Amino acid sequence: MSGLLCCMDGARITPHQFESHPATISFAGSLNNGGSVVTGYTVTSTPAGGVDSQAGTTALTHTVTGLTNGTPYTFTVVATNGAGDSAASTASNSVTPVQGSQLISFGSAPVMAVGGAGTVSATGGASGNAVTFTSTTPTICTVSGTNGSTVTALAAAGTCTIAANQAGNANYNAAPQATQTITIAQTGIALLPGWNLLGNASDQPVAVDAVFADKAIVNTVWKWDATAMGWQFFTPTLSAAALQTYATGKNYAVLSAINPGEGFWVNVSAKAKTIVPAFSGAPFYLGASQLVTGWNLMASADEKTPSQLNAGLSSSLVAANKSISTLWSWNAASSAWQFYAPTLEANGQLASYIAGKGYLPFTSALAAIDGFWVNISTTTPSTPALVGAEGVYAGTLTGAVSSAFQMLILENGEYWSMYGTQSTSVFYVRGVAQGAGVANSGSFTSANLKDFGYAPALAGTVNATYNSTAKTVSGTISSAGGSLSFSGGPIAGSLYDYNKPAALSTIAGAWSASGLGGETIAVNILSNGTFAATSSLGCHFSGAFAPRASGKNVFNVTLKFGSSPCALPGVSGSGMAIASPLANGKTQLLVAAIDGTRNYGTAVFGTR
Repeated sequence: MSGLLCCMDGARITPHQFESHPATISFAGSLNNGGSVVTGYTVTSTPAGGVDSQAGTTALTHTVTGLTNGTPYTFTVVATNGAGDSAASTASNSVTPVQGSQLISFGSAPVMAVGGAGTVSATGGASGNAVTFTSTTPTICTVSGTNGSTVTALAAAGTCTIAANQAGNANYNAAPQATQTITIAQTGIALLPGWNLLGNASDQPVAVDAVFADKAIVNTVWKWDATAMGWQFFTPTLSAAALQTYATGKNYAVLSAINPGEGFWVNVSAKAKTIVPAFSGAPFYLGASQLVTGWNLMASADEKTPSQLNAGLSSSLVAANKSISTLWSWNAASSAWQFYAPTLEANGQLASYIAGKGYLPFTSALAAIDGFWVNISTTTPSTPALVGAEGVYAGTLTGAVSSAFQMLILENGEYWSMYGTQSTSVFYVRGVAQGAGVANSGSFTSANLKDFGYAPALAGTVNATYNSTAKTVSGTISSAGGSLSFSGGPIAGSLYDYNKPAALSTIAGAWSASGLGGETIAVNILSNGTFAATSSLGCHFSGAFAPRASGKNVFNVTLKFGSSPCALPGVSGSGMAIASPLANGKTQLLVAAIDGTRNYGTAVFGTR
C-alpha cells in the first residue's frame, strides 16, 4: 500500500539518568516513510503516565512530563503519516528519574558592628520552599525574624557564621547547607563621668597609654593584680618618668596593658558621656583557671548572668577546692553596686539581702565590656556522702498529673529533675524542677527547689533518702502546687553510664525534638557543640553543649532565645543535658535550662 510507514529505529534517551521530570527523548526518525511525508511523532512511556509535550510534531527531540521519581521507565516512538501510524519502535534503555538538586546562593553580607543588626538573604532551588537561616556562632550573633533572616550581633566582636538551609519536596532534594561569614566589628566604648568599671574581653592586650591618653577626658586608670595583691596605676596627666616616680612612692606598679580577661577602673573627668576607641580581637572567655583565691577583677565575652557564670564555672572550681563567694559589678549610671552570692541564691535569701544593703539586683547578663569583681574562697572537698548521691535516677511519681520522672544529681549537690510520662522507649517531658541539695548518710534535702512547670516557677523543698549502692532514691517534693512522692532507680531499658565521660560525637547532628508545649523542634548540633534550633511555632534559639568538667556523662548547656514568637524573647539560659543510649539502639537526648533569675525554665527532648 503506497505511503505505509516501514518502521522506527530504537529511541535514545538523553541523558540516561536524569533529575526530576520531564525527560528528554531523542531519536533518528523513520527509516522508510513509504513515499508519504511523516507528519508527526509520538513518544509513549512504559509504565504509562508520561505525557509527550511535542506529540504529533516532527521534532526529533521530545519532552515527556508526568513521570514519577524513582520509577524505572522505557520509551517507544510511533511515526504518523498520511497512511497511518507505524509500528512502535523498539523500547529504549530503562532510565529512572531522580529528585532534582538545589543550590543556595547568598546575597551580599551585611556590614555589622557589636550590638547592631543586619539582614541576610539567599536564593534557593526550584522546590519553592523558603530558605531558612541559623547561626552557628551563637556567642557572636543570633538570628530572628522571618525565616531567621535578621541577624543580631551580641557583645563580642568576631566572625559570625550564618547557615542557610532549604527543604526538598517530592521532586527536589534538600539543598546542601550553605554558609556566609559576617565580620562583627567593635564599636566605641562609652565612658560616663566618674568611675567606670570596664573589662577587656578580647584576646588581645590593650595598650593603656594609647587608648586612655586624652587627659581632657581621663583622670586615672587602675587594675588589680590578684597575684601580686596590689594595684597598677596610670594617668595621662604625668610623663612616663613622673608616673613611675609617683607609682613607686605610692607602692603601685605602673599600668601599661590590660590583658585578655582583665577588668579595670577608669575615672573620667568629662561632664558628658564620652566614647573612646573599641578594643579589637577575638572573644575571650573566662575559665576557672584564671581565678585565684581572693579578689579577682575580671572580664568575659560569653554574656552570662552571674548565676549562669557560677553554674558554668562551679564544676571546675569544685575540682580545685574553690568556689565563688561573691560577685560584684559597678553600675556607673546609678553609682551603685550590683551584687550576687551563690550561697544566698541557693538559700532563697539573695533578694532580701540585696534590698537590705541597698545594692542593685544582679540578674542581667554581663556585657563583654563590663568588668566585675569575683571573690574566690577555698572550700573543702565534697564529702563521700554527696558523691554517693550523685547520678541519674528514673522512676514513678504519685500525687501528680505526671507519672514518671528522671533526676540528675551532680557532684556539687545541684539537681535537675524532669517529669512527664514514660512510654515503651521514650520519656515525654512535661516540666522541670531544679535546685541545690545536701546529701548526708543516705539523706538528701533541698530548701530551694524551683518547679518550672509553672511560670513563674514555684518554690519548694525536697526531702529524700538514697541508697548509693543500689542507686535508688525516694522521697517527697512540696511546693505551692502541692505535695507529691517519687521513687526510682537506674533508668529502665537504658545503657546510660553516668561515670563515662560525655562526648560531643554522641549528640552531634540533626535531632527532631519536642518542647514542653508539645511543639516540634528541629535541632542541629555541630561537632564543636554549638547548636541552632527552630520550633514549629517559629521560635529560633541557639547555644552550645560542653562536656562537664567533672568527667561525668553530662553536658553543660547554654542557650539564648531569639525574638518573638519565642515565649522568652531575648532571654539567655543555662542548664544540663544527658544523652541516654537505649536498649533498642536509639539515643534519647534530654535538655533542661533555666534563666538567670530562676523564674522560667524550658526543656527539649528527642530520640533518634
